[in-house]
Amino acid sequence: MASITIRPARRGDLDEIMRLYRQLMLFHADLDARLALDLDGIESFRGYVENVLHSEFDRVLVAEDEGPGLAGFIMGRVAQNPPMFQQPYFGYVTDICVDEKHRQQGIGRALFQSLRQWFSQQGLITMQVNVAARNPTSQAFWRAMGFADLLTRLWQPVGE
Repeated sequence: MASITIRPARRGDLDEIMRLYRQLMLFHADLDARLALDLDGIESFRGYVENVLHSEFDRVLVAEDEGPGLAGFIMGRVAQNPPMFQQPYFGYVTDICVDEKHRQQGIGRALFQSLRQWFSQQGLITMQVNVAARNPTSQAFWRAMGFADLLTRLWQPVGE
């Protein structure tokens, strides 16, 4: 892995995070049209990221290398289980993207390990992530990070 620095995101990173998010969502839309963004999807996500940058319940981390732009980002949050579960809170990985030119270099693993450390510092003992059913590459990545099946989310359009 090249010289990579993982650090908390700053407001000045938003354009680069949006560039990476666009890559991520176009990739997913190619795999499954149900995951395509609406016309305002990127701007909506930008507003969301701006709101959570300084939240005590959310963490946005970025990966920098020597070149221009970011090599990747990851987002996670402290999520709440329904009241009937023993563990009231868990770490939820909301998004991760490594720039196309930086993949397979350990950056995703480094981003995840930094987020996992933050989850641990928050006192959390479990984590969850949703993975697209038609994305075997991401499924393999998350399994390599130690995740195992918990639930299967099913989908159906209404009225058909």
